[in-house]
Amino acid sequence: MGIEYVRQVIVQDILGIADELDARIQASIDNYQDPWLEGAAPATPGQFRTSLPLECFRRCRSDDGGQ
Repeated sequence: MGIEYVRQVIVQDILGIADELDARIQASIDNYQDPWLEGAAPATPGQFRTSLPLECFRRCRSDDGGQ
């Protein structure tokens, strides 16, 4: 398979798949959701809220033997 074959498939549509590929690409475009816009209006109230309680833990100093 060389560059000429690839060119024939893409430009000249020798396999007759251009319409199907165009339809699939359009379906992808139609179903695209911008995640940044979705963040402004989350699907559920807690969508962008952390699910775990985040707590600060005391750090062990390296000179106290990990105690």
